[in-house]
Amino acid sequence: MDTQIGRFGDMEQARLSLLMPKKRISLCEDETFHPQVCLVVIEPNSNYIILEKYAKDRSGATWNQAVRGELGNLPVKVIQSTSDEGKGLIHHVTKGLNGHHSPDLFHVMYEISRGTGAPLSARIRKDEKEYENSEKNVLDAQKNKDDYESLEKRPVGRPLDFDKKILRCVEKEQEAREALDKARENQENVTKARKQISRAYHPYDPLTGNKQDADAVGIHLKESFDQIREARELLPDRCKDKIEKAWCVTEKMMATLVFYFCMIESCVNDMNLSDDQRNLMHSRLIPGVYLQKAARKEKDPEQKKKIRQRSQELLSVLQDRHEQLSESADGEINRMVRTAKECAGFFQRSSSCVEGRNAQLSLHHQNPMHRPPP
Repeated sequence: MDTQIGRFGDMEQARLSLLMPKKRISLCEDETFHPQVCLVVIEPNSNYIILEKYAKDRSGATWNQAVRGELGNLPVKVIQSTSDEGKGLIHHVTKGLNGHHSPDLFHVMYEISRGTGAPLSARIRKDEKEYENSEKNVLDAQKNKDDYESLEKRPVGRPLDFDKKILRCVEKEQEAREALDKARENQENVTKARKQISRAYHPYDPLTGNKQDADAVGIHLKESFDQIREARELLPDRCKDKIEKAWCVTEKMMATLVFYFCMIESCVNDMNLSDDQRNLMHSRLIPGVYLQKAARKEKDPEQKKKIRQRSQELLSVLQDRHEQLSESADGEINRMVRTAKECAGFFQRSSSCVEGRNAQLSLHHQNPMHRPPP
């Protein structure tokens, strides 16, 4: 049955490709193992699986051969691919496809988590234990003093300086408390900084719809990483190295924003619109459609509501027939909306679709009956 379904898919792809208009597409690419190398490529806007094939390795040359074989009969131009930082994949995208490589935000967040998550939690547990011990020492010192003072016959000799000992224990308790508070603050700051990185990495502000160029996003990213670096100071060097590994990717993130705005500028220029219509595309339609996509992916209910509301405000120009559209024909407006959707889809910050597919394949191949032959 699996074989027949695959053959039917190949036949339908060949038939429908003849009817398909030329278009520019992005790809999400990754490899998985069960245990052989399996190359997986998905077009993220349609979630269409372009490639799912076993290969001898995951080198750039192997990727080029596999992807070209699948795209050969399709009227598409690959403009970019989103993936991890694997050298073979990057070489395949930049040299083989002659496209832009967009870094995967997930892997940036993952490296930050690896460098801070477990180490900061371990630090908190350690400081909690020390604080508990210091509290116990204070109580024990006070109890010793009370017991000594309650004796009817005190031992011969110079009495112990219980007050001094209690003071030292209280000071250590305070130090332990401050260390624990600092460790918890560090963890909270890293969590906030990670969320800020995710919210900052958009071509349009999710809450306002205003354009965010590479310089503006770069400032937000730097502020977030500065907070993370401050929180990691007490961590070992291996943890710091992971943070710097994630920081190195931010340059590519900003380059992706530059690429995105160049692409939409080229796309809008090809439409031969009036100045008012061009301004409408850049200020209302493209940001509005992009926020629609962002709202669907936002997990926080309150944020989702705000983003969706702003998207509706920007796109209300289509229902109200704003003066910039008052003299435009329905066909022209539909063309602008289609182009706005295409432009909004040019920004790909995650390869989550292919990561999810890889997870499905791994579960599928856990069944011995579905494992490929050795």
